[in-house]
Amino acid sequence: MATDFGSDGFPATSELQQPEKQTAYTQQFDWLCRSWAIAGIFHFMTFHDWRWQGLSGVILICLAMAVLLRPKPALFALFLAVDIFAVGSHMGPVPNHILFSLVMNIVMLGVLIVAMVREKRHATADDVRSRWVITVAPIMRMAVSILYFFTVFHKVNTAYFNPDVSCASTMLHEIGLMYPLMPTGGVFDHFAIYGTLLVEAFIPILMLIPRTRLVGGVLALGFHAMLSLHPFPGIYSFTATIVSLLSWFIPAGFVTTFRPTAVARKMLLAIWFLCCGVIALALLIGFVPALRGNLPTAGSIGFGIGYYGLLIYAVAISVVYVQHAWRHPKDLAVFNASPDSLTQRLWLACPLCAILTLIGLQPYLGLRTRMCFSMFSNLQTEGGVGNHLLVPASMQQTRWQQELVSVTTSTDPGIAKIAEHQHRIPILELARRIRESRAGYVTVFNYQNNSFKCVSGDDASLKVLPDLNAFQRRYLYFRSVGPDPSTVPCQW
Repeated sequence: MATDFGSDGFPATSELQQPEKQTAYTQQFDWLCRSWAIAGIFHFMTFHDWRWQGLSGVILICLAMAVLLRPKPALFALFLAVDIFAVGSHMGPVPNHILFSLVMNIVMLGVLIVAMVREKRHATADDVRSRWVITVAPIMRMAVSILYFFTVFHKVNTAYFNPDVSCASTMLHEIGLMYPLMPTGGVFDHFAIYGTLLVEAFIPILMLIPRTRLVGGVLALGFHAMLSLHPFPGIYSFTATIVSLLSWFIPAGFVTTFRPTAVARKMLLAIWFLCCGVIALALLIGFVPALRGNLPTAGSIGFGIGYYGLLIYAVAISVVYVQHAWRHPKDLAVFNASPDSLTQRLWLACPLCAILTLIGLQPYLGLRTRMCFSMFSNLQTEGGVGNHLLVPASMQQTRWQQELVSVTTSTDPGIAKIAEHQHRIPILELARRIRESRAGYVTVFNYQNNSFKCVSGDDASLKVLPDLNAFQRRYLYFRSVGPDPSTVPCQW
């Protein structure tokens, strides 16, 4: 017989009283806040060049450490607000998981503010936390499922299935250079290509089904930990984000019965103080003028700590998760909110899902091709001849991706690489890059069988380029493309 659930997500026959349920949600609130703060710390270690430069960076990392120690609603709300400002003020070609985290921050902050305002006069802090968890949890699960969908969907293209250029085989070979025992080449390349697709497709499905949640969690942690072996800095930062997002699939019962030992608490406290010391050193090197020349050294130290720290973090979470779930399998049996409560929150879930879906569909609609969850997918839609196996190029609604130029020479290092690789680039992307280049850089390009010469900072020479308003400069980001869509190299 099917189990009936109350509006709070616990079984109707549960012996837990209301105060005990609120305690469960309080503990889950702490778990979720701490895991999100840990992800923020790993972002800091990865993107040291802009995360610790400026007052917002200092405040952000201090708030992350404070939330990790004492996850209070007001403190977590402040952390989310500063993170939104820090990312928004640097909004440009940011990594996909940072863009996704920005959207999640806005949702979490909005719901938390509403809960704090509504419950301020007649409720305790526990009520705010429980209401926030119940409201946000199903929305976050839907958002994570959409993210995984597009990471799989974008890979359904001819270049990804080409072992010579596929991101799966390329990354496997690059990991193999660091770890020679890793098998690469031949059948292992094909295993990486198709195995990655299957794993990424099944992770959200397994996590949504109660009976397979343990398998899904272990599979996700193992898969993303293995990806973090790659030396590209953003990958372990992405893994930290995924570990935190997967925590939303864990019901309150799991967190309630989880009790770390005294030794584990001491180890966690020691790690916290170690993180404080390392981050303080990084901030000192980044801000003291006399030490600023050592910023690259501090960045490599931060990367090393984040790289190996993430592996330890993922393995530790996996061990704890498996041991506890094995002893208490029923703790993974229910979600925090019943189907009825999910229906009542569609007013927030539907617009969010629509926004995330639009972000993922941008390349196929003729909009921008970066920051659309297409990381490491070999996808190409520019030039009117895409490589996706399911979506035709005729679906594009603009000509932004079709008006390509060939760069002949350029003194701008970034634009010069496009000419070196004999790639073409949308003229809107070139226009943005030239206008953002240092004054005096010269770029020569061919467009519609005509040759043009532009000098950055010289308004007269820039008249041949299309005008871009402030929004277009911050939105229009495209990739450069080679002559053959089936040989698109691996790019983030």
